Formats: sequence, C-alpha cells, structure tokens
Amino acid sequence: MWAQPERFPTGAKLSSPTHGWGAMNSSLARQLVSEHPFELVLPTGYEPGYAYPLVVHFHADGGSEFEIHRWFPLISDRNYLGVGLRGPALDATPLPGRYRWTDNDSAAHSALEAVLDELSLDWNVHAGRINLLGEGSGVFTALRLWMQNPGLIAGVICLRPPANWTTQLSPLPDNLPGRLLLDGIDLADPETIAALDALGEAGVDLRIMDGSSPHPARQARAINEWIMSSIDSAIV
Repeated sequence: MWAQPERFPTGAKLSSPTHGWGAMNSSLARQLVSEHPFELVLPTGYEPGYAYPLVVHFHADGGSEFEIHRWFPLISDRNYLGVGLRGPALDATPLPGRYRWTDNDSAAHSALEAVLDELSLDWNVHAGRINLLGEGSGVFTALRLWMQNPGLIAGVICLRPPANWTTQLSPLPDNLPGRLLLDGIDLADPETIAALDALGEAGVDLRIMDGSSPHPARQARAINEWIMSSIDSAIV
C-alpha cells in the first residue's frame, strides 16, 4: 500500500516538487516512462497559458495504450490532454501488442506518476482536474488508484466494469472526495445498489449514464459533458 500523497493545490503545476505526484527526479521519471509506454493526445490549438484537464485511459484486457485514440477526438479535440497507459503484463491471447493490468498496482502507480512528471515538463496540466477512464478490467485499476489517492483524482469514468467491480470499493472512508461516472452496470444487482448507496453516503458525486446504447460516440459525449460540468470555463 502506498503512502497517501498530499493534495495538489488547485491550479498548481504537476512539476511542483513538494506536492505528491510530481516530486520525483526528472531522470527517474524518464526511466519509468520508458518502462511504462504511453500515448499522448494533444488538443487542437493548444494554448500554453491554459491549464488543461487530463484524461488518463486504462484499457481492458487485450488492449494497449493506443486505444486512447479511439476516444479522442470523440470526447473532444480541444478541451483536454489525453494519455493512454499500457498494462504491465502480456495478455493471455497469443497476439502481439495486447496487454492487461494486474492486481499489483505498483506498476500502474509508477506509470501514472512518471507520466504526470513527464507531461509537466512540456505541457500545462491542471493538477486538480485529473480524470481516470477505465474500460472493462481497467476499471479495477482506475478505481484502486482513486481509492488509494483520495483528493488527487478529480473523477473516475467506469465503462463496462466487470460484474464484481464493487469489490474494489471496500472499505470506503467516511469522506471520499471525487466524482464517479458509471456506464454498463447492473442496476438490478443488490451488490451494485449497495455500493452506489455507500458511495453516495461517503460523499462521492455519482452519475450513471443512460444505458440505452453502448455506442462510443454517445459515451464520449456523456464523458465530455460530465467533465466540463465541473469546470467554470473552457476552450470552445
């Protein structure tokens, strides 16, 4: 279990050496980035004076860091920086370029920490607007990173989580900051209902997508609206 980092001050650059992520030596950050490949998507008309929200993607089993390109620019081509992380283990399928996440989150934590430090060298990321996007089994990793680092993650987007996704939420603290957007969950499942109730009681801002269609374009619109709803101003 990692020690809980300090909360970033709103609007601070991630390169600040005194606040949680962003504190590692730059040479170490570059080494870790080389060990944990990622894909970066930049907004059209990037404005260096604007602190951009960041969307970090955790792929499902059999995916890779390149799947971030499936979501951008569907989510937005102007409002965010996007990063796709590669799972640390090879997928069970005997095909190249397919990876998976494991129950040991140290690799995911190291990858995210290194990528945030690397980005801070060249790009303006808003430290208070880091959102994690998990798909399938990637939801497990995204949820655990959020639970273990309360206050550093603004929100988590969970798409098609495995049926036992609620097992990642125990035990819940009395006060859990952050927002949660869910799609593809079973609202007839008692465990799901109990988990949603517990998250609400812990202070989490919950939203469930309209599950009428799993089409990526619909999901992307909902993700964009959900993130932007917490931002006072944006590039339009």
